[in-house]
Amino acid sequence: MTSADHFIGIAVRPRIITHASVTCPIIGSEDLAWTQRAKQRAARRQQHRIYEVAPVDRFLHSYVPWKTPFLNLRNHRKLLVVDGRIAFTGGINIGHENLLATNPPHPVRDTHFRLEGPIVEQLTEAFADDWLYETGERLLDEAWFPKLAPVGDAVARVITSGPDEDLEQIEFAILGAILNEETIPRLRCQIVAGAANNQLADDKRDGALLDQRGILYAPDFVINAGGLINVYNELLGGYNRERALRMTRGIYLNLTRVFETAKRESITTAVAADHVAEERIATVRKLGSKHWGRLLAR
Repeated sequence: MTSADHFIGIAVRPRIITHASVTCPIIGSEDLAWTQRAKQRAARRQQHRIYEVAPVDRFLHSYVPWKTPFLNLRNHRKLLVVDGRIAFTGGINIGHENLLATNPPHPVRDTHFRLEGPIVEQLTEAFADDWLYETGERLLDEAWFPKLAPVGDAVARVITSGPDEDLEQIEFAILGAILNEETIPRLRCQIVAGAANNQLADDKRDGALLDQRGILYAPDFVINAGGLINVYNELLGGYNRERALRMTRGIYLNLTRVFETAKRESITTAVAADHVAEERIATVRKLGSKHWGRLLAR
C-alpha cells in the first residue's frame, strides 16, 4: 500500500508506530518506481518516525541504468498482512484519492479484499520472497507463518506474476479452460493445436463438442511436450542438445498415434491421448529403471 504524505498517510502512520513499538515487529517494502519523486521520498524517510521502528526496504533502489538494468523490475503489490492471520490486498492505496467521502480532486475507485484462512500464508510467502530478494533475510519462523485453520466456504489461492519470476502466470490462469460450451460453437477453424495448457474446461465434454463440429484437437499435453522434454534433459546433467531435439521430434509420432487411436476406437482425441499416455506409463513401469537409459539413448 502507498502511504502518501497527505492527511490519510499522516493519520495512519502513528497507529503503525504504536503497534510496532508495543505488540509485534513490522517490516515493509516500498516500490519507488511508481513516482518520479524518488529522491524526495528517500529524503522523507529520514523525517518519518515509522522508519525508526519498522524496517522498510525499497524494491527499486535506483534509477541509474547500471544499477537497475531492467526498469520494470519493480513491485507495486498493495499487500498488508497482520500477524500472519489477516491480509488485505487489492487496488486501494492509503491515499486521499481513494477516500471518496472527502471529494478528492482526482478520485480513484477500486476493489480491496480482507482475507483470512490458509490463503494468508500464500500472501505472506509472496512478500517473504520479495523480502529475501531485497534484503537477503529469510522469514521462516512461526511469527511470520502461524498455523491457519480454514475460514469460510470459498476456495481460493494466490497466483503471483512477476516482476522477474512467474511471468504471465495470471494470464495463463485466465486463459485456462477457454474452450468450453460457450466458446466452442463460435470457433471458425479446422484445427486446435495451440501452445497453451488446460485448454478444455472439461476434456470429455468439450473434446466431444470439438469432434462434433469436425475440429481436429491436438491434446495440449502431447503437442506441448517440447518444453518439458528440454527441461528433463537439462536435469539429467551433461545437456545433450541433439538428444533433446531427437526426443522432441517424437511429438509428431505421438500425435499421429493419438489421432489413429481416436479414429480406430471411435473416441475423441482428448480421450485417446489419455489412453496412449496410460499405455506408455504402464510399458515403462514394466521395463524397470535399469532400462530407462536405453530408451533415452535411442
